[in-house]
Amino acid sequence: MARALGIYALVGGLAILMNRKYYRKVAIAVFKNEALVLFGASLDLFFGVLIVTSHNVWSGWPIAITLLGYVGLVEGTLFLLFPNSIREWRRGMMNKSAWMFFGALSVVLGLFLCYQGFVV
Repeated sequence: MARALGIYALVGGLAILMNRKYYRKVAIAVFKNEALVLFGASLDLFFGVLIVTSHNVWSGWPIAITLLGYVGLVEGTLFLLFPNSIREWRRGMMNKSAWMFFGALSVVLGLFLCYQGFVV
């Protein structure tokens, strides 16, 4: 699981850092479309539940994977239960510094998980 999530986080983070204007524009359009918000929330919840139920490890570095699962579970649940409130909160996070922070965080997390999955 570290390999798959590591590659996903690494590529996603690099994509955001290299094309932040494009992905910011896409994200703004997504948050204006209620069907896409519902679809994204459902995917967050689904994959969060999959990770939490199949990889609920609370020791060592695998905690990072478990925490990602819980983030997806909580985020998906909140989006489904409170779509308008959460959508407005997320829309407020569309500034340049937030994109840089989350893109860089994703790259670091991806490198860590790739290292743990492929090297260790």
